[in-house]
Amino acid sequence: MSKWYGAKPSFKPPSQEEIVRALGDTTKLSKIMQMALTTRTDESFDPIKIPESSDWLTQHVEEGQTMSSFLRSSLGGVSYGE
Repeated sequence: MSKWYGAKPSFKPPSQEEIVRALGDTTKLSKIMQMALTTRTDESFDPIKIPESSDWLTQHVEEGQTMSSFLRSSLGGVSYGE
């Protein structure tokens, strides 16, 4: 059982600045990915909603992830168009 079960950690959705930092240098992305992203991240990404009592983010503390760490992950993420 998770140590957070039944308790609500102080979850804070990422700010627009944090989202932009997580994206990293978008000039290194393929042209099609650059077109998919805008400088207005509020148009590109839906905000993370405050989790409900049974949601993962209520029960586990997550630090967030950058785009480059996602692409390096064992999930084998591949940018669209590559």
